Amino acid sequence: MTLEGVHMLPSNAMAFKEWAVVCAALGSGQQSLILRKGGIHEGRGGFRVAHPEFWLFPTGFHQSLDILLPADKFSEFLLTKQMRLFPEREAIVTAVFGAGGHFDAEQWIDRLTGDNRPMTLSRNNLYRTLKLLEEAGMIRKTTAANDREVYEPTYVHLAPAAATVLNQVQRPPEGTLVLREYVVVERVFELHDESRLAALSPWHIWSMSTVRQRFHYKTPGLFALLVRTYRLTQPVAIEDLPAFAGCRSWVELPRVIETGSLTPVLSDDAHRERMSQLESLFPTA
Repeated sequence: MTLEGVHMLPSNAMAFKEWAVVCAALGSGQQSLILRKGGIHEGRGGFRVAHPEFWLFPTGFHQSLDILLPADKFSEFLLTKQMRLFPEREAIVTAVFGAGGHFDAEQWIDRLTGDNRPMTLSRNNLYRTLKLLEEAGMIRKTTAANDREVYEPTYVHLAPAAATVLNQVQRPPEGTLVLREYVVVERVFELHDESRLAALSPWHIWSMSTVRQRFHYKTPGLFALLVRTYRLTQPVAIEDLPAFAGCRSWVELPRVIETGSLTPVLSDDAHRERMSQLESLFPTA
């Protein structure tokens, strides 16, 4: 199948995990940019664009979405318990929501409580704060394969522009995965210069603070994928298998799905103009 010079696969079983609200922004044509840091199961090499085209696998339906900064949201909760957001707690909140996905609290002990930190954070303080974040509904605890405690943020800080697509996010029935969007990657950039992040703000729905936190998580940097998005005339529903779980970017679906009924969300002219504008924001060398 060929659309505007793109030789699309006739069918595909590869899917890419992305927040449902971002899938909605891509599927509506509001966004043609994917920013990715990678999950804890990506391997030593970190995230890589392993597939040039894929189905969007929407995630995060249990998340709470708001334009308040995580620290401000947590501070509101603490006030209801007559508690305050001390600098130590704020440092933990910044680390939690800068992780960009699942995190293992034990792996943070040295990083957050070591002598080289600008403030002293105890192990007890860390776990007390995580418990309060759970109580506030901002994170949830899961169990990793090695029985270590792994946490997942359930609060997502978005830019005000996200308000236009939030009502498009439809939670599927329990145990069901609904696929609507298909993406073809046209350009990939690795961002290592934080000063370039501000110029990207009009082109995605993440808040600037969220993007900065993810940029600095572990090794500074982000991948930026310039993409063209297509939608199915009729969405495809498949079983949401336990094998799909985990903080990873790529999932192989149990069957291939045909791409013949896909239509682009932007016209050819609109897409060319969008790509030209986006490419101008990245270094050419």
